[in-house]
Amino acid sequence: MTKNKKRKYIILLLLVCAVALAVYLLMELDQEQVTEAFQSMNPWWIILLVGCMVLYYVFDGVKFFLVSKSFGCPMSMVDSMVTSMLGFFYSAVTPLAAGGQPFQIVHLHNKGASISKATSVVCMTYLYWKIALVAVGLAGFIAYYDLLVDVGAAWIPFLLFGMFLQVLSLVVVLLTALLPTTMKTVGDTIIKRIFSLEILSSHGLNATKQLEKWDNFVDEYHTAFSDGTRDIKVIFVQVLCAFLEVIAYMSVAYCTYRGFGMKGEPYYKITLIQAVLYIGASFVPTPGASGASEGGFVLIYKTIFGRHLTMCMLVWRLATYYLTILVGYLVLVIDKLVLKSKQENGPADAAALTSEEQKPQEEPTPDEEQKPQEEYKPKPVEN
Repeated sequence: MTKNKKRKYIILLLLVCAVALAVYLLMELDQEQVTEAFQSMNPWWIILLVGCMVLYYVFDGVKFFLVSKSFGCPMSMVDSMVTSMLGFFYSAVTPLAAGGQPFQIVHLHNKGASISKATSVVCMTYLYWKIALVAVGLAGFIAYYDLLVDVGAAWIPFLLFGMFLQVLSLVVVLLTALLPTTMKTVGDTIIKRIFSLEILSSHGLNATKQLEKWDNFVDEYHTAFSDGTRDIKVIFVQVLCAFLEVIAYMSVAYCTYRGFGMKGEPYYKITLIQAVLYIGASFVPTPGASGASEGGFVLIYKTIFGRHLTMCMLVWRLATYYLTILVGYLVLVIDKLVLKSKQENGPADAAALTSEEQKPQEEPTPDEEQKPQEEYKPKPVEN
């Protein structure tokens, strides 16, 4: 797929999501509701809402900064933030957030990191995010299980399935780092089974290259993981950044609640429920889990947000999804412009350097050539 086709595909998906959201709002809202919602809005909480998203971006960038340093391929804070935002953008516009990590690996490799180290850095930042997300999500699921059942018992299997996938991905990443031999055996078995399918074998495809790639990746990841996780204090700081990142993101729901003038529900309740919602919607194969996220918000928070439910859902979604796409796309454009500028100036600088090196040295004048060198005479030593 060419770059133009990819761009058109992304724009089409975003337009579909935006149109679907607009249609829903037109069906649910009337002018009186919108006017009432805006009149009750507290701008300071809306500013804090945006601040939570900024903290979410910053903590992820700090996490990349620390992890890359631990793995021996340090990045500046600016490069770390760029890598983070590019990952957010491609995760938001691809189904199941599948595009974020691969693009970050390519981006880090283009910055000079080896493929193995780039992969290890991205996997570790992903691992820390998963640890924090699963911990907060499990706490919310256990603490408010009865409330989740009351708002919709049919929603529980989806939440459990989403939680299962999150825990499974966390376990796979951990086991790959800690038990490489076992994971190579498991991976080899799965790859052989897949390539033994008639649809692949009939086209002459074999598993040899994929087996080699998988085994090499596991070995390199295990080595990089061992080298990058020797300092317990550094690991603690990295995990702390991941928890702060998760909390900042999940706090947007509470800021939205207070932003429309509502009080009464505690911060930790709305935040923990938001983590459960995120996990439950994460397995839906649409960009940004569109549809499931909005539907889950309306279902879970209907007894909390009351008459402002639809407007709150709109503001929350604009902040947590569309703002990320906007900022990520701006970072992507700026990063490409900077890269293009370096590529254009690079050859010119190299040519200037080459011409300077090849510049002929000035020949000595006849007087300089004929001038005899003074004979060295040692000074007499005084007794």
